[in-house]
Amino acid sequence: MLGSGQTVAVYATKAGLTKLRASLPNGKYADCEVLITAAKQFSFLTQSVRLQPGESKTIAFSVSPPDVDISFVTQNDSYFNYTWSLASKTVTVTDKQEGTASLNGVTNYGTKAALSVICTWDYTFSIGKSAIVAEPRPDPSVPDKFIIPYTVNPPNADIAVTLTNDAIVSYVVDKTNKRITLTPKAEGTGNVLVAAKNPGDGGKEFDSKTCALSLKYDAVTLRPVIESDGNFSRYDDAVNTLTIGDGETVRVSFSVAEPNVNYQIESVTMEQGTSSPLNFILTIPPTGLHSRQML
Repeated sequence: MLGSGQTVAVYATKAGLTKLRASLPNGKYADCEVLITAAKQFSFLTQSVRLQPGESKTIAFSVSPPDVDISFVTQNDSYFNYTWSLASKTVTVTDKQEGTASLNGVTNYGTKAALSVICTWDYTFSIGKSAIVAEPRPDPSVPDKFIIPYTVNPPNADIAVTLTNDAIVSYVVDKTNKRITLTPKAEGTGNVLVAAKNPGDGGKEFDSKTCALSLKYDAVTLRPVIESDGNFSRYDDAVNTLTIGDGETVRVSFSVAEPNVNYQIESVTMEQGTSSPLNFILTIPPTGLHSRQML
């Protein structure tokens, strides 16, 4: 309070009732009761909120004086439901379907507040790899080589996978960890087609992505497999040497050491490796050369 003479200025510090007294030197005085009321205001702490159908969010509001009465009304009740609490000064809205509407509130003092409620799915979808170029076998040094991570919204979206060449890989979808794990089966090329669908909207497909596959070996390790009618003939893998016992007949077939290889033996030739003549006969069965795939 400031003032002198016949003028006094009063500044409020908080709501309440107090008494102001002016006294004269002769002992006379005059009292004045001063009632200070809280400022009348009402507002949401945010002007808008975004929700997906079925989602709920709680929004706080501030209001004074604290003992007000509030009435809420929606611009369109087709899009969301709401509940509110004066004690906690919050409004909880629950989305019903896509659309935009407002929630309007007014106090018994005439102060007003409005909240814009935006109901939308906010779709997002991406995969972590657009191509996998590799040998068709697991790589311990790169354990996630055949894993395709993905991000999606809504989080419970269904993921549908289509393989354009299911002879080269199989797959498993892990919705919990949001990744697709491929298991290589053979060399070849193809595409992994990944579609995201919304179970909350009748299984609607809202996006799709593609990961290209190119699985092949640049080189393979050829291994002979022998069948002998004797006891001496053998193949020594360490030194890559085939030993044939005198008078023994050996049937040789071929395989490769690497898994998931598509191969065919086209021809076999024998070359002179010493100065002495080779003292054996090479014959090829009429049915062709024997080969087999090691899986």
